[in-house]
Amino acid sequence: MAANDDNAPIPSPVYDLVAIFEEQLSEVQFPNVNHQTLASLVEHVRASAEAVAAAQAQVATAEAALGDSRDELFVRAEQALAYAKIYAATDAKLLERLNGIELGKAQKKPLKAKVKEHDGIEAAPRKKGRKARAEPSEPSVTAFDQASDTAENSPN
Repeated sequence: MAANDDNAPIPSPVYDLVAIFEEQLSEVQFPNVNHQTLASLVEHVRASAEAVAAAQAQVATAEAALGDSRDELFVRAEQALAYAKIYAATDAKLLERLNGIELGKAQKKPLKAKVKEHDGIEAAPRKKGRKARAEPSEPSVTAFDQASDTAENSPN
C-alpha cells in the first residue's frame, strides 16, 4: 500500500500511518480521526489525483490540437499572402498593404532528444543530419605500377 514516489499525491509516511490505524488502532477513536476517516480521505485524494491527471491529459491533447491548427493557419496564410501579392501586381495601394504584412516564421515544436544514460552519465544528444561522404580513395602509384607490370608481362 506504500507509494514511494516523491510526486505521489499521498506520501509514503501517510500510507504507513493509515496501515497502523488499520492493523493496530482499528478500534481506537480520536476526535475527528480514526481508521475509516483516514481511509476515506486517502480515497478522496486518489480520486482527486486521477481527476487532475485526466484534466492534464485533456489539456495536452487540446494544446496539440491548437498547435496543429495554428500550423495549418500559418501555411494557408502564407499561401494567401503569396496569391494576393500576385493578384495585386497591378494595384500599387493593395500591393503596398500586402508587402507590409510580415507573417514571421511558423512555430516549431521542440524536438525531444533521446538521451541515453550510462553509469549515471548523460550522453549529449547526437547531431542530426547526413554523415560526411567518404572521399573516393585514389589508387596509389605503386598499385598502378603493379597493375601495369602484370599487364606487360602477361602472355597475349
